[in-house]
Amino acid sequence: MSRAVKAGMLWLVIAATVWALTLWQWRRTPEAVSGQDIVLHLLVLPLVLTAVAWLAWRGVKRLRALADRPLDAVPTSAVAHGLAAAGERGAPAPAPAPFTEVPEQPVATVLAEALCLSAGHGAAEAWHALKEARVRPSLDPELSDADGLPVFSARVADLDLNDWLLAHGELGHAGSTPLPDPVLRTLALLEAPLHHLLDALAAWRPEPGERPWQGGAAARAHEPMSSLPAGAPSHLSGVGRPDGLATRQARAERAPALQVRLCLPAAWTHDDRARAVAWVRSQCGALLDWTDAHGAPAPEWQTAWPSAQPMSQGSTEAVDATEAAEASPERVWAELASHWLAWSASPRPQLLLLLAADTAVDEACVAQWQARGELFTSHHQRGRVPGEAGVGLLLANRAWEAWCHMPPDALLASGLPSPSARDDIAACPRMWRPQVLRRERSADVIGRVDASGTQALLQRVVQCMAPHADGDWTLVSDGDHRASRTAEVFEALLAVRPQADPMLSVVRVGDGCGDMGLARSLVSVALGSAGLRQGEPAGMALALLVQDALERVAVPLTPPSASWPTAVPMAASTVTRATTPT
Repeated sequence: MSRAVKAGMLWLVIAATVWALTLWQWRRTPEAVSGQDIVLHLLVLPLVLTAVAWLAWRGVKRLRALADRPLDAVPTSAVAHGLAAAGERGAPAPAPAPFTEVPEQPVATVLAEALCLSAGHGAAEAWHALKEARVRPSLDPELSDADGLPVFSARVADLDLNDWLLAHGELGHAGSTPLPDPVLRTLALLEAPLHHLLDALAAWRPEPGERPWQGGAAARAHEPMSSLPAGAPSHLSGVGRPDGLATRQARAERAPALQVRLCLPAAWTHDDRARAVAWVRSQCGALLDWTDAHGAPAPEWQTAWPSAQPMSQGSTEAVDATEAAEASPERVWAELASHWLAWSASPRPQLLLLLAADTAVDEACVAQWQARGELFTSHHQRGRVPGEAGVGLLLANRAWEAWCHMPPDALLASGLPSPSARDDIAACPRMWRPQVLRRERSADVIGRVDASGTQALLQRVVQCMAPHADGDWTLVSDGDHRASRTAEVFEALLAVRPQADPMLSVVRVGDGCGDMGLARSLVSVALGSAGLRQGEPAGMALALLVQDALERVAVPLTPPSASWPTAVPMAASTVTRATTPT
């Protein structure tokens, strides 16, 4: 709608209001109305009020745009001018250090991704199916609405819960309360991605051979030698070799660490969640082999909120498994955003295993959605379509890549990487710092949806990732069939990248797989990473979460490269060169 039409409609509304009030006032007064009063009240006053209202609306719109604009860094010239002014006032100004702007860097390398949803049982299979729009929700054979009509759903068709329970008798043994079907179905969705990521984790083991903590000539060459003659009672003098406990503690602090985060639906009871976590732990026996191969401490599982237990920085625990009842998928990234930088820049090689699963293909969930007016039906086509998915990501920080680039003559606390580790990690996509934003107005209101919030989010991505965001974009959105979500994504993309074709550059996961609940927090990222791994998006892939009414999240991913923009070297206390003893 053009500005002239908007201004005309505003003038008509104000003029009609002023005329009605004026005529009513003139009918109440016995005095005669002059020609000057007619011109003043029926023509001038509506024009003045229209101009004031129009200027006020434009001013508020401009203030909102300025408030959404990110703060720019202080330029070098301003810093130099301030130092010069301080010197002119007579104060001895110290010599300033050269001002260099630190470029944005990736926060993680995506070593592997895995998922299970209606579009396929693998990330590559699901990517091709959604890219070619070959997946659509269909009428569910088991679910129906309050009118007895079948509902549309994105069910994983070949997942038979009865057959799965027969293969997992430990979940239904006699004497225990059976788990609800949504909990069992969620665990069944998570099983395949979990084992796929555990197999991928097993491939990142050190090179088989002698370890520093297992003894040997190379290890003994680096042990502090005692100045006492052979056979002297070094245990009495206090200057002998260090005891084994201190050596083991120092080695454990330098060994790689693995963190596991398990995101479960908030609607589960505490007992169901505890049993589900126990079952997931029982499936992760490969973590013991991984920690043993790296000389890391034994796996230690915890169920604590990450805000109380930060994600890294000197923790001596090999595994920090966090089970959290998330309120929304957007909260997963909002909580991780405060820990990304510290975890990524940690000098200790660390891996992060993110797992999420959820299902809305359930009679109770369908009834709740319809009671709240959120279910897609023939009478309410603005509702959501039930979906389900299980997904996982295996991420590595910068120090892990530095460990993969270690020379063959280095002596590490965790052993040497395999010869193919350098090439393997160079073929992995890079994840950049996620951007989180909250809309001022709900996207579910009736009328035209404002895309300025999502546009500001994409502009923030461009500023943080320049010049890596100059190429072609592929948006992997969790938006579904609703016109409000589609229009918001398309308008924001065209505002930031006018040369892009939204019909080719946007992959709408929710349109083919429905609302996957908590699992959609990672599905878009896993699909974008799978596409980059196959080389299909030539430029950046942007995972965009727009399904929520207010919260918006953007997770940028870039294609594999030989190295990060700036490699972080391994700590000096962790790396030593093997020398020949003289």
